[in-house]
Amino acid sequence: MSGGLLKVLRSDSYVELSQYRDQHFRGDNEEQEKLLKKSYAENAMRYINGTRLDDRIIRTDWDAGFKEGRQYGRGRSGGQVRDVYRQDYDAGRGGYGKLAQNQ
Repeated sequence: MSGGLLKVLRSDSYVELSQYRDQHFRGDNEEQEKLLKKSYAENAMRYINGTRLDDRIIRTDWDAGFKEGRQYGRGRSGGQVRDVYRQDYDAGRGGYGKLAQNQ
């Protein structure tokens, strides 16, 4: 659960959060939330990577972390990094890759 959702649930008088904790997990709620988010990301990598959507293969990769200027997984040209280096023509992705257009 996200921290924002917990705040909403705590402020709702009709919802009671129990003090139950998983007996196998010894950490606090923040640690448990962090580990759950990591497991969701691992499952996304495992089950989504390589599947097809609209005749295109979905590719997933671990994010190196936030750095100013590289938001949303974009390359320097604003498109996906993979498209910058693409040498073939693909109308569905805007034609040739940026490097191929500059040559």
